[in-house]
Amino acid sequence: MVMRISGKTLLTIDRLFWLPHQLAEFLLRSSRTDSKTGHQILVIKFMGLGSIIRLASLCEKNQVDKSRITLLTLSSNNDLCQRIGFRNTLLIRTKNIFLFSKDCLKILASIRLSKPGLIIDFERCSHSVGFYRTILTMLAGGSSVSFESQRAMTFGKQVIYSVEKMNQEELFMKGIELMPTVSNESFEKTIDIHSTKVLININASNYLLARRYPIDSFRDIIKSLHAWDPHLEFYLTGTLEESEYVNQLIEKLPGLPVHNVSGKWSIEKLWNELSDCALFITGDSGPLHLAAYMGIATIAIWGPTQPEHFGYTDEGHLHHISLRLSCSPCFRHPSSHPARACKGNIDCLKNMRASLITKKAIHLLSSHIISRSIHIPITIVSNPSSHLQPTMI
Repeated sequence: MVMRISGKTLLTIDRLFWLPHQLAEFLLRSSRTDSKTGHQILVIKFMGLGSIIRLASLCEKNQVDKSRITLLTLSSNNDLCQRIGFRNTLLIRTKNIFLFSKDCLKILASIRLSKPGLIIDFERCSHSVGFYRTILTMLAGGSSVSFESQRAMTFGKQVIYSVEKMNQEELFMKGIELMPTVSNESFEKTIDIHSTKVLININASNYLLARRYPIDSFRDIIKSLHAWDPHLEFYLTGTLEESEYVNQLIEKLPGLPVHNVSGKWSIEKLWNELSDCALFITGDSGPLHLAAYMGIATIAIWGPTQPEHFGYTDEGHLHHISLRLSCSPCFRHPSSHPARACKGNIDCLKNMRASLITKKAIHLLSSHIISRSIHIPITIVSNPSSHLQPTMI
């Protein structure tokens, strides 16, 4: 039995865990703290590659000692986690129900032995993860921090924050403030830019399709940029599941140098291709946050989500395009109801003229920058096979 887990499916299943979650919390209140808990911190973050990347960025900015952090996440995130510095991971496979259940039970046994002193649950507003985190906390005998919708409370060794008025950066910082710090080195590598290579991510994962900028608008952007410079090559990124959607755009651009690389690039390949591209154009997605982390010249298209939610306010390489409607952002956390004000029309993206993105793209491409400094996580320093070997700064 193949376990195809979409964001919508997970949210539906999650509601079934409301009662078990409440009962587990009740039991936690009456349990005792184990004086032998360790100094390691368990961080839970399953959904959202972009969120994991942003967490890594903020950890580095605040000098968090990642060797003291164990990240509990999905196995599909492991390559990315290793690349951005989360070396200690506990992984749950989702290929089928058997492996999923086996890994969940295995992790319970592991936590009972390792007894982390603190568990930080960044999987916002989730009853199923909340239930699991509460069981983990009881087994560890330590304390926990979590984030939920319309609820904030503290009882004994458990702290729950309300996410209603908290953006993601603020949420992450609540947890990061509790993490141990260490003096970390910073690394960069200067990369020569391919002046004609433009990467474009027209997708959003099925977790929130409302973030997709209209495909016809992307068609107009590419046609206009090709007319401005016929030498430009366009590479459309994405996952294998998004390849068919990308093909719909390519069919609208016959004869143009547009390449569908969805599902063809690994995380490492995407990293390398982003590093020397002239420009990256994308909506809110995992690759956006990866480009922000690396320091890539990026045009970010915002609609139901907004850059301030992630703390993107002063990154010079990020160029934000948003209509700034009064109803935006309408998606702040998994319990939000996006596109309610516009009745599902997604006015913040449908009314955004392609010329706004084209004008900004031409301006950036006209700067003719021949090289850039790429942020390199420390994990790549020890990997001699990577062509992104860093120079210490």
